[in-house]
Amino acid sequence: MREGVAENEEVFNFLATCLNVSRALADVKAGRVHPRREHLDMSFVDAYAEQVLALKRELGAYQKGVGIFTAVNARQALELPQNVLDEPLLMMYVGRNKGLIKLRNTDQNYVMADGNHRMARAYFDYRVKPMEVLIFSYSQTRKYMI
Repeated sequence: MREGVAENEEVFNFLATCLNVSRALADVKAGRVHPRREHLDMSFVDAYAEQVLALKRELGAYQKGVGIFTAVNARQALELPQNVLDEPLLMMYVGRNKGLIKLRNTDQNYVMADGNHRMARAYFDYRVKPMEVLIFSYSQTRKYMI
């Protein structure tokens, strides 16, 4: 267990950056932080699932291994209940030219710190409804870096 992280807290590790997802989500729920809210269309979700999560829709739960950056397991994603797909995803800033997601017209790079399995499930289900994402700025993300 990482120092300063409670046993029941979820963290997301990306290269040398560790983010406390549990605390970020708790702060959003309590109104202590107000990240930008956007919606990801399914063309983004499909491209992310194939390029970042390394998933193939036709293989479904029979895929072996996990994506190198996210450790998403197809079987675990397919076991998620449908109702969790409406929970917002969490995108956090990790630095210029450092993340997996670059927002349009910016030099800012982000990672999907929470929601990778939900995105995988949406991909496998051919979901049409856009997925809500909370986008944390650099100053907001810093608070959750461990």
